[in-house]
Amino acid sequence: MLKTCSRRFNRGKLAAGIGALVFIFVAAPQATADGVEGCPSNTVCFWNQPNFQDARHDWPDPYWGSCDRSPVQPARSIVNNSQYAWRFYTELKYPPCGSDNPYVRLNPGEKNADLTVWAWNY
Repeated sequence: MLKTCSRRFNRGKLAAGIGALVFIFVAAPQATADGVEGCPSNTVCFWNQPNFQDARHDWPDPYWGSCDRSPVQPARSIVNNSQYAWRFYTELKYPPCGSDNPYVRLNPGEKNADLTVWAWNY
């Protein structure tokens, strides 16, 4: 003769537990291969509006020795998802990466949601 278990499942608690697990896996932020604000790895990303709004312009595998104009003039939001620290020059001067031109430095993984950038270099 088979013995029956005297414990009965509480269907309400079981449903609540399953619901909580589903919520955790669906609602929790998902980690992706992309970095901050969706900027891909080894890329510096520029937006033409503050707070990462409007179109994103990617600069993959940036070369550290050059002084370049930002891909959008002026860039208003930047994510540095490269492996190097970069200087982002905030005034429109010649030469654009000159020593007298003020800049903001962003280390790898850093971002700035509201600035004005005309040029950048390592």
